Amino acid sequence: MGDKASWIGYLHADGSPILRISIMGPKSKIEEFDAIVDTGFDGFVSIPQLAADRLGLLPVYPETVVFADNKEHVRWVALATVIMDPERQKGSVFLEPFSDEVLLGM
Repeated sequence: MGDKASWIGYLHADGSPILRISIMGPKSKIEEFDAIVDTGFDGFVSIPQLAADRLGLLPVYPETVVFADNKEHVRWVALATVIMDPERQKGSVFLEPFSDEVLLGM
């Protein structure tokens, strides 16, 4: 295997693949989440607004997203670092006001 990352996840009772990730806010506040790997989500990460508030994530800009039902919605985007040891990646995180799930996109 060498220096390649090896992530361990599990299947939720509903069959969804789950990976444990950490999200770091702007003041280095970190929280762990069980994130659903969503093959239909082409964004980076989507997190509940309440979790973003705990991490101190600040909305940077609004973006229009299209959900699976083909309806458009506006969501705020913040910048955060996602950690899946040993990797760290900064990216745009969608703030979801109506969900309690963390989605990890493709």
